[in-house]
Amino acid sequence: MLTLRSELSKCLQTRLCRRIPTKGISASSEKRQFISDDAGKGERVYDVIIAGGGMIGGAMACALGKSSYMQGKRILLLEGGQRKSTDILFSPPNFYSNRVCAISPGNMKFLKNLTAWEKIPRFGTVRKMQVWDACSDGMIMFNEPNMSEDLCAIVENDMIIASLTDVLNTQLQGQVEVMYESKISGCITPRNYALDDTTTAIPPVTINLKDGPELKTRLLVAADGVNSFIAQKALLSKMKWDYNQSAVVATLELHEEIENHVAWQRFLPTGPIALLPLTSQRSSLVWSTTHEHAMELLSMSDEEFVSAINNAFWQEHHSSAIVKYVQDYATRLFSSNVYNAKQYPPCISSVSGKRASFPLGFSHAIKYVKPRLAVIGDAIHRVHPLAGQGANLGFRDVECLLRVIEKAVYGGEDIGSLNHLLEYESERQLGNFPMSVSIDLLKRLYSTDFSPIVALRCLGLMACNSIPSVKEQFMAQAMK
Repeated sequence: MLTLRSELSKCLQTRLCRRIPTKGISASSEKRQFISDDAGKGERVYDVIIAGGGMIGGAMACALGKSSYMQGKRILLLEGGQRKSTDILFSPPNFYSNRVCAISPGNMKFLKNLTAWEKIPRFGTVRKMQVWDACSDGMIMFNEPNMSEDLCAIVENDMIIASLTDVLNTQLQGQVEVMYESKISGCITPRNYALDDTTTAIPPVTINLKDGPELKTRLLVAADGVNSFIAQKALLSKMKWDYNQSAVVATLELHEEIENHVAWQRFLPTGPIALLPLTSQRSSLVWSTTHEHAMELLSMSDEEFVSAINNAFWQEHHSSAIVKYVQDYATRLFSSNVYNAKQYPPCISSVSGKRASFPLGFSHAIKYVKPRLAVIGDAIHRVHPLAGQGANLGFRDVECLLRVIEKAVYGGEDIGSLNHLLEYESERQLGNFPMSVSIDLLKRLYSTDFSPIVALRCLGLMACNSIPSVKEQFMAQAMK
């Protein structure tokens, strides 16, 4: 906890020190920070290069390509893998991918603006969410009856990537260039030019590709994932740690067809298990647990695996006397009908497709930008999947950076200038860091069966469940 507090203090101090100056820099002086003309002699200099063609990098490329401010600009997307097929958009396979994400209403709107959302042929809708503790009767239910929109949509990662790829292929061929199987082997970014340096032209970023040409760009956007090569080369320090957990993912068949619009999450002593709706008879599993237990779950037969899932959701756990006392006290205090309100998820009958697992951890970059460099998505923040916010935070990065770039273009200024990029850093740190830390603290709070802690979190859950205004605040943040 002391380490987390010190890192939080350091991050906030860094952000305050890097604030955009309000005095001493005029629009005319900013315009003198354009890239040196000598850098472009005999070679092609791109206005923007996006490194990483996943969900976040693909969204960044589509957003820039569709921007009216960026028409005629040179935009390049670099993807290390092969060109993704878009056939799944038109002929969806019978099986579902085991990697899914929860897309908030705000990000659904963003993807609609990119004309990508309507291309996705299938997704599950979440209209209600129940979260409860295995070590107590504490629970919270998100199901406002007067809400005009769903809490979120459960979408396969492959579907989002395919839809963005289709936009690039069919609508932005002349506006965004895409290079597949292009792995970056080297990257040289400019030094940290002072904000008041109006005399020195800022050189471009130089990118070396493995078995490819040397590229230069006025702005490099790094969307190359958790182990970002570019962030490492740019010496962007991070605070990070492993959770010593893995997430086991799978697609499950329900015992019977139901109106499947509830997301279920139960906090077990070893980590949370979540069941996310896909169709009337299918749900997606995300089970966070120890590495050893994850390996055990992967090695089980289908029958044993299904039994383990049902037990995880239904099995009763022992509650100590202090926990029971707090439960009774909270029930009287909040006049909450918690016990009658609690429901249990549908029974699982079988597994559809393969199971997989991936390690979990936390990371957050102290700085998001340098001259001619901006980092987005998992390359700057990695969070636990218990809140379903990983992809959502990344899409919000894209929206914010797009606004900053458009503002610079509109003003006839340098899109790679640190002055403008710090606007992106400041805004997104205020959004990403509190959310990341909150998720980390929540994970830590529920990673113990120590009775006083269990009693405390039971009291907190029951209080939140009984105060509508508190739940509305939680939902407002998650639905952005």
